[in-house]
Amino acid sequence: MMKRLTGKILIAVCTLCLLCVIVVDFGTASEGMIWERIDEGLETGFYTKLLVNPDNNAILYLATKGGGVFKSINAGQEWFPVNNGIEGLYIDWIVMDPQNSEVLIVNSGLGKGTYKTINGGRSWQKLGAKGWDETYDYTHYLAIDPSNSQILYAYDHYSVLFFRSLDGGNSWRDISNNMPWGENNNFAIDPNQSNNIYLTKNGSLLHSADHGDTWTAISTGSSPCRAWSVAIDPHNSEVYLADLDGKMCKKAAGSEQWQEISGHSGFEPALQIAFDPVNANILYTATYNKVYKSTDKGMTWSEKSEGLTGFGPFSFTVDPVNHQILYLVNTGKVLKSVDGGDHWSVINTNLKASYINTIDVDPLNSSVIYAGTASNGVYKSVDAGQSWQRASTGMAKDWVSAFAIVPSDTDVLYAATYVHPNGYLYRSSDGAETWSQIYEGHWWELSDLLVDPENTSILYASTYHRLYKSIDAGNSWSKLPLDMEFGSQTGNLIFAPDDPNVLYFVGNKVYRSTNQGESWTELGLIGETVVDLFIDPDDTDLLYALSSYEFFRSQDGGTTWQQMSAYYQFFPAYDLTVLPGNTHRFFVASDKGVYISQDEGATWRLENAFMPIGFALVVEADPASGVVYAGTTGKGIYRWGLKTNVNVYLPLIFSK
Repeated sequence: MMKRLTGKILIAVCTLCLLCVIVVDFGTASEGMIWERIDEGLETGFYTKLLVNPDNNAILYLATKGGGVFKSINAGQEWFPVNNGIEGLYIDWIVMDPQNSEVLIVNSGLGKGTYKTINGGRSWQKLGAKGWDETYDYTHYLAIDPSNSQILYAYDHYSVLFFRSLDGGNSWRDISNNMPWGENNNFAIDPNQSNNIYLTKNGSLLHSADHGDTWTAISTGSSPCRAWSVAIDPHNSEVYLADLDGKMCKKAAGSEQWQEISGHSGFEPALQIAFDPVNANILYTATYNKVYKSTDKGMTWSEKSEGLTGFGPFSFTVDPVNHQILYLVNTGKVLKSVDGGDHWSVINTNLKASYINTIDVDPLNSSVIYAGTASNGVYKSVDAGQSWQRASTGMAKDWVSAFAIVPSDTDVLYAATYVHPNGYLYRSSDGAETWSQIYEGHWWELSDLLVDPENTSILYASTYHRLYKSIDAGNSWSKLPLDMEFGSQTGNLIFAPDDPNVLYFVGNKVYRSTNQGESWTELGLIGETVVDLFIDPDDTDLLYALSSYEFFRSQDGGTTWQQMSAYYQFFPAYDLTVLPGNTHRFFVASDKGVYISQDEGATWRLENAFMPIGFALVVEADPASGVVYAGTTGKGIYRWGLKTNVNVYLPLIFSK
């Protein structure tokens, strides 16, 4: 079964929990299926944007993917959710009205719409937009005109679309028709002359002097900087550009001449550029895992990364009241500096948000479960998920993308982590007490790891574009000869249940190898984006394939396939597991939650009873106990169990 999601919008959530007792009649349809949250002790999340109230810098707002909006009234020491009225808690972005700090606007992703509060988050009302925000499911960014709060902009980071509202978000118009084709990268508004807006697209810098009605491309001339990040100095309207190689350039307002300024060495693109609101000579850049500071308008830089952890950033904020206070938001951390970046500390200790990439159950002890998180390493539970402890000693990289347990000796574990542009492989020989790095490669993020059950020195790994094999327990790797035509689609590897020499790989096609990956045969389902595969252990000619939107069955070893679900059933799907001992009951993780079928995929039911989430990334069944675990993008881990009696008292944890 597939253990994680790769290349999907990466997500984090924070919740306050209330313990309740309730009497429930499930009826026969669910057969007593329940979900209970079991992420006590997990401390990782996916946060997108932090705002500081300029009228009271003790008030902070945090947007999260999965937990909605959180607020702090004591500068980040404590947080509480403020989501009353928001449908869907997958918040792409949050902005504050520059004229009124009580007014905020958020975009709730996955088609849930745009919402506005006029009372600092106590309540929200959905805006009347029926355009960009409810049509496209990608990550959206919002901006408010600093001079006219009725003018809003929204763009999609992964498409060519760019929208504007002239009525505070009630209606939107696409203003990207006059733009060159290409993905949107970064956006900035001139704070001194807000009709001037800038947008980077695939290395080009676009400018509009009329709020986006018309656009012109700005030549960077002989400048070595390709436009990726763009920022406007509030002191003098200078335009700053940063490219993906760490180089930076700037030009004065109204000038056509670019000046190269010192950037950062190596592969460290400036993902965020921020300016000190008091001292015009000071600016900051944030890379994937470092912060740099300049005190001479970008000519020289010093690293300011002491105490930084996590992967990002997604938001870098200078306190508008006290310019020595800085905030950085990344995948799993909210960090704060009170000394201009010299030291950083984590301030999200009570933000319980769990972004789960992998779930693996010890095959010899079902009480032991491992969770790989999106930026806080590996967690381990020894009581079937009731409590968790971080188990990442020796693991320098936090983004766990794949995990594997040696089936014959479950104290031996492998974990793949990723920090752009390299992938790292760690091994533990003591049940995750300690880890040692055994491999570093310039590979794309590993999406799956397999250990040969008969020869545990043999490992297989799949990445975005390649398959690899190791015959020395992961110390060295060789590329397998498979021409995968699936672009950036991640793949999944599966052993045949009766023979580990037989391998299956799924991507945009289904492949089979009968000789440990040395050669491959293409099976059916051409053109489908297959995310997982199940092979019936009692009949290896009986295969089930889960694509992003549909479910298929083959009764002849993969030669022909029958569609078993409606098109777009899962919207989309990420993972498949089958209840051990009952090969008729399937579980699918999807954007809407967990689907279940009790008839081999012929019919499906969205089964989210007592699971207050929508976005499930991974499902995993324990072969010993029959318990199913679901990992989510921000709402933690849930455990499914079967109750034989219909009317039961259930201790439930609800998230508000």
